[in-house]
Amino acid sequence: MRYRLFKQQMFMYFVHKGGISQAAMLCGSVLIPKKIPLEQLQDAANKVFETNDILRERFIEKDGLVYQESFPFERKEFEVLHFNSKEELDRYGEIYGTIPLELEIVSEGNGIPASAWKRGKPSFAMITNMIIHNIKMFFTKLSLGKLNDSPKCCEMILLDLPNASGALFKMHHIISDGWSMILLTNQFLKFLAGEKVDSFSYFDAIENGKKYRESKRFERDLEYGRKDLAKCSEPTSIWPKKATSMEAVRDTLVLNEELTTKIKKFAGENDLTPYIIFLTSLCIWIKKKKQRDMFYVGATALNRNNYEELNTVGYFATVPPLLVELDNSCTYMDALNYMKIKSMAVTRHRLGLSESNTNTSLMFDLMISYQNATLEADRDAIVTQYYCKFVGEKQIITMEDRLNDNHYKIHFDHNIKISKSEVKELFTGFEKILSKGLENSNTKINELF
Repeated sequence: MRYRLFKQQMFMYFVHKGGISQAAMLCGSVLIPKKIPLEQLQDAANKVFETNDILRERFIEKDGLVYQESFPFERKEFEVLHFNSKEELDRYGEIYGTIPLELEIVSEGNGIPASAWKRGKPSFAMITNMIIHNIKMFFTKLSLGKLNDSPKCCEMILLDLPNASGALFKMHHIISDGWSMILLTNQFLKFLAGEKVDSFSYFDAIENGKKYRESKRFERDLEYGRKDLAKCSEPTSIWPKKATSMEAVRDTLVLNEELTTKIKKFAGENDLTPYIIFLTSLCIWIKKKKQRDMFYVGATALNRNNYEELNTVGYFATVPPLLVELDNSCTYMDALNYMKIKSMAVTRHRLGLSESNTNTSLMFDLMISYQNATLEADRDAIVTQYYCKFVGEKQIITMEDRLNDNHYKIHFDHNIKISKSEVKELFTGFEKILSKGLENSNTKINELF
């Protein structure tokens, strides 16, 4: 059966058709610190693909619309790569994670003209850099033997190391979000252990989404979005310099054990989450940076509301605009409590905020995300993310919380237009605000800088 793409999926499809699908890649590896027979790894990998129909997708352009459908499952032999060490695997993964997947796309009826996927006119410098990038990508694919890969939206490679076994996952964002990557990894580990998994079809979630958009609740969410966005018509661009390339880097700030412990303790004592502390401290930095009491950031929301959705592989995430209102009279604790309430409201009305205005995605250039998923199937397994090294129009900052880790990590994925000194300014300012705020939560926010 065929289904129209979700609005979120259509954005990723647009990205893909626009020739920048490298920015829509999610990639990572999981290693189990023991040897597992290859036959057992093959069986687990096949069960992952059998269980999740969205991994077997193709896309159909017909009469101006885009549909998706799944192929029946067929057992296959997955590629096996052998590495001498985790370091050797990571060197491979860092390159492999930059290679975009090609989707299987067919055209029926009148199809969709290529002009439909064009957006604006890129600068001469952007065009030149894209040509250079595409030449480099050709040789990157050639070096890894990926030049003639068949179209797919998910790829899985099995891993064999002297004292470990595992898998390498790469998924197109059109069928996956960060939660889905962890979900697939947990499924793979459970299948290896001979356990069953609860899994549900993404297409059922699509049907539920249709019902939601016909409900009174959606109307209320739209109304909330319209009212909230009417308060401020000025977009927030933290790094307004024009990009001449889509090349990107990931910079990471590792919070020390003492500060990580303070965050956990403070959150527990004040009915907060580490995410709210992270979000508030970052927004105070933005307020200082932009010298504005009212500004926007993009707040990533998972949109998973129940047990079925939590166990469904698919693209659920939205990035609604979060309008922040902070003035100098409030304390750090005031700001935390405000952001807690505001964040809950934005999460509750996320789709209304995202869809109440066709220009909502233009209101900000920074997306804020939080990852707290864990490998509950095997706590000894090691997960490693590999960044795609490409961006669209947005920069992304993510707090990684592995729950049992003693160090929070702050990842900043950004265009190369942002200099090392600007990254240092962000990290230094954020960490200073965080430390001083936790030291004395009654400090006025204008005294935290």
